[in-house]
Amino acid sequence: MHLFLLSVLIAYFPFSKLMHAPGVFLSPTRNLPNDSRMVRHINPWNYPVKVHSYEAYENDFREKMIEAGLPVEKE
Repeated sequence: MHLFLLSVLIAYFPFSKLMHAPGVFLSPTRNLPNDSRMVRHINPWNYPVKVHSYEAYENDFREKMIEAGLPVEKE
């Protein structure tokens, strides 16, 4: 009986979750260098965006904001 149960365990082991345990030591995240802060990653498809202050935004859209009933800092 003992030999039979051992044979069943040996047959089941490759299909069990225990077979994934050695993969922890072989995973790429453990073996890759941790130098992500030393290298500056720039998104190649990022285009420059025109940035303006809230004052400039309000100057551009003051009439529409007043029509919509939104509060404005300058009248």
